[in-house]
Amino acid sequence: MPSGSLSILLAAQRLARRGCGGWTRAELATAAGLPRQTIYRIERGERDHPLSIVAALARVFGCAPGDLLRPLRSRR
Repeated sequence: MPSGSLSILLAAQRLARRGCGGWTRAELATAAGLPRQTIYRIERGERDHPLSIVAALARVFGCAPGDLLRPLRSRR
């Protein structure tokens, strides 16, 4: 996977899930035990993040960490 791909993929997944769940950045950060700035950086795809952050988000979204690392399927 090229450098930066993980952060972009995670950003796309996180944005889609946050939007579907109606989460604000602050609500998601609190639920995941992460700083709000981390959520902002993930959304912007600014850098790759440790798997512990992926795991924290997966716990909040009720999915496996690997689900956040798979490409989004196009909706038709």
